[in-house]
Amino acid sequence: MPRVAIHIMGCKANFAEGRALIRYFQRQGWEETAPDQADVIIVHSCAVTKEAERETLYWLRRMHRTNPRARLILTGCYTRLPGRKNGAVREAGVVATVTAERYNPQQIYSLAETLTRTSKQRAQTETVRGVLPQASIPFIPAWSTPDGQRTRVFFKVQDGCDYHCAFCVIPALRGVSRSLPLSELIRLLKEMVDRYQPLEVVLTGINVGDVGKVDGRRQYRLIDLLEALEMDDAFARVRFRLSSVEPNLVTGEVVRFFRWTRRFVPHIHLPLQAGSDAVLKRMRRRYTVEQYRSVVEQLVDAQPRLAIGVDVIAGFPGESLQDFEQSLRLLEELPIAYIHAFPYSERPGTEAARAQDVVPVGERRRRVRQYVILSWEKRYAFARKFVGSVLWALPERQHLLTENYLPVQLRDHALPEVNQWYPVQIQEVSRGKPGSRAYEVRVLGTLISAGATPRSKA
Repeated sequence: MPRVAIHIMGCKANFAEGRALIRYFQRQGWEETAPDQADVIIVHSCAVTKEAERETLYWLRRMHRTNPRARLILTGCYTRLPGRKNGAVREAGVVATVTAERYNPQQIYSLAETLTRTSKQRAQTETVRGVLPQASIPFIPAWSTPDGQRTRVFFKVQDGCDYHCAFCVIPALRGVSRSLPLSELIRLLKEMVDRYQPLEVVLTGINVGDVGKVDGRRQYRLIDLLEALEMDDAFARVRFRLSSVEPNLVTGEVVRFFRWTRRFVPHIHLPLQAGSDAVLKRMRRRYTVEQYRSVVEQLVDAQPRLAIGVDVIAGFPGESLQDFEQSLRLLEELPIAYIHAFPYSERPGTEAARAQDVVPVGERRRRVRQYVILSWEKRYAFARKFVGSVLWALPERQHLLTENYLPVQLRDHALPEVNQWYPVQIQEVSRGKPGSRAYEVRVLGTLISAGATPRSKA
């Protein structure tokens, strides 16, 4: 039996694609195995930052050292990165690449089959021509499945991006925004839910809020997808979680939806990137600071238990100390749950990469550190709001994860059976000293009962 291994990097969409790719191989009679035992190793790459680029090359070299006889295939976003280090890729033993916008499990499998029948020397000289031929770029659905540790499923509902933010290389790597027709998307979701019986499905993509473009034309909107899932009885046992949504795509209808929904958990991620209008304009973002503030406040008013996560970039070219302090003050004031902070990373081919007013790397890191401290304070304050409350949660690896994204350690019980909802009472929230254990916030709780069905959720 031929054997395949995969290393998945980057975002939730990448994770869904990687797991879907492995399932396709398994349906063809291949076995998933560790890299040192594999005939084919796939690295599903990321290139959103310089660090992700470095990690891609690191994992390619590591996989080649681990198993030099395996055929090593590089897929994902790094394959289309302008200025990518093709020499380093070849030196790492890669024999074929498949670009991100042309992700297709069937074709990647066919390529792997061909490579296993070809001597490695010949494969390296003849097959590393990169792109699998396609006349157009279709949307290829992908999803993960529950396993012994993960109870959530990541389901890709959208791919690509038509936004061209000054700092972002993703539109060049992933192609245009695209989705399946709504009826086809719902059909696939039903088939997945019926087969794997997940209790939580995370709707993911590259620009999830832009879901609904089919063959370059808008066929439906985010709210249409949300309402279709809410009203379909096939999903009565499922809870859905939105991943990252651009703030300008959170319409009044979406806000009102969060007021009455019973199937979507109270959690959403809203990328801010900067809390200064001047910086937002240079970034080519599609909202102002006040528009962002209004969306956050309306969402929390509609659903008080809502956890809102935020992305922010520190040290974008031209970001003055005053701009940074404005961002910090905005995030201090907003009712958010946590912050993901990143130092600005130059990406080849982007408008920002040509800027002259560069913020020194050391200053970018200093600003990130301040965001990390603020996130620690926000996570602590958000968790403390629920002390004494009962929240619904699913087992996830080493903890329970509540609907509103609180990781809970159980005080009196071992981690219960996966893929069941459990009511857990939040009893204690504590935090270490600044700088200790990556600014840990610890949430302790206890189970109220041995298990429950999602139907009984409030």
